Amino acid sequence: MSEADTERKIKKGKKSCRTYIGGQAVLEGVMMMGKTCQACAVRDEDGNIQIEAKRLNHGKKAQKASKIPFVRGIVNLVSSLVTGTKVLMRSAAVYGEDEEEEGGKVSQWLAEKLKINVMDIISVISVTLGFVLAIGIFIFIPNLILNWLCDLFPATLVESELAGLWTGLILGGIKIIIFIAYLALILLLKDIRRLYQYHGAEHKTINAYEHGMKLVPEEVKKASRIHDRCGTSFTFIVLIINILIFSVISWLCHVDKATIPNSVLYVLARIGLEIVLLPVITGISYEFLKFFAKFDNKFVNIFKAPGMLLQRALTTREPDEQQLEVAIAAFNKVLEMDADPDVREVEFITSGILSK
Repeated sequence: MSEADTERKIKKGKKSCRTYIGGQAVLEGVMMMGKTCQACAVRDEDGNIQIEAKRLNHGKKAQKASKIPFVRGIVNLVSSLVTGTKVLMRSAAVYGEDEEEEGGKVSQWLAEKLKINVMDIISVISVTLGFVLAIGIFIFIPNLILNWLCDLFPATLVESELAGLWTGLILGGIKIIIFIAYLALILLLKDIRRLYQYHGAEHKTINAYEHGMKLVPEEVKKASRIHDRCGTSFTFIVLIINILIFSVISWLCHVDKATIPNSVLYVLARIGLEIVLLPVITGISYEFLKFFAKFDNKFVNIFKAPGMLLQRALTTREPDEQQLEVAIAAFNKVLEMDADPDVREVEFITSGILSK
């Protein structure tokens, strides 16, 4: 039986051991997160697997908020963005500059004298810039294009009784095209293709565990690199929910070109409304993702299909056995620490500005 046939057989089988563990690909490695800890495994330049494992220490308010339906979506999204950025920088620190360099000295001085963690500052800046970039690409540009189309086809998109419906559907279509084009373009970068291999390794490891397979590279490589709890699926669900909710709200609030003929005000009004609705859309989308992940049948799989198709076509690649070893190491560390609260935290052996 070929590896492809084995993968199809596994995919058709029911999951015997569903897990709460999720993760993300990082620079030359994989981060896995459990209930009480997170572990990041990275292969360094010498070919050794380094592991950094931390206990999760969420505040009481954040813990309560993360359990409230429709609120937990935005809480978990922000937490994931911050954590993901920090982990990416920590994985990069494995290849950091020598601590004797000026950046390392400044970082040390700030940490010791002023109790300022440089990595926390960089994380906040990175998340903020990422958020601004996302608004620019997925909110500003689509609405700018929609405004141009409204001027080009006023009879259909401005004067028609169904103008609100058409503009909502067209805006959604523009966003989906931009999203897919963005994923396809960054795939041209060699480093991104390698990152997507580690993404595939992360999924294969989780799928192998959930199907009761032995966690060794020879077995894990037979598992599917597609997983229904992937962030790609979540992003696609967000886009669909965005289309539905924003179309209805903009129609009810008359945020259209007939009401706001000035192009600048029209674009700004739509952008403002989208930003205001973003937490609502994120919260609803997260609940849908959690709900869909609980079931594996033909009806639910219709809704999962677009996100899983994007994973197969764009955001995951087949990993090699060395990459699978890294993902398995991170996964096993999370299992170990979640099972035993006495297992100690460990850190990467790093140097430079990002090492603290």
